[in-house]
Amino acid sequence: MQIENSTEVLLASFLTARATAGYIKNRNPELVSIVAMGILSQQQAPEDEYCGDYIESLLTKKPYDHVEALRAILAHETAQKFLRGDKVYLPKEDPSICLQCDLFDFALRAQRQDGLVEAVKINVNG
Repeated sequence: MQIENSTEVLLASFLTARATAGYIKNRNPELVSIVAMGILSQQQAPEDEYCGDYIESLLTKKPYDHVEALRAILAHETAQKFLRGDKVYLPKEDPSICLQCDLFDFALRAQRQDGLVEAVKINVNG
């Protein structure tokens, strides 16, 4: 994550997508880059790609179908390894929780603190 080359870096998920989009709209930046991190930043992961699509739709009114996104995400190995219970550290409940939209009304900003990158909660509605 190259924070140095960005004015601001936000961390988003389906859970915070609407709040993140609202924060971006309120800031009204000249340029917004949506980067899906994927698997170790080397392979695409459908949940990240679709989350980016969802945030883009919130910002631009571009059509987005969450049911179709869920079909594609849940069929992919990145979700299947959780659903099968392959490893004890991959909870089966993870996809059903993480793929819900807009459960939280805050955004997360990545910022440097003492040489580390930390996530800082940004209250969007108040």
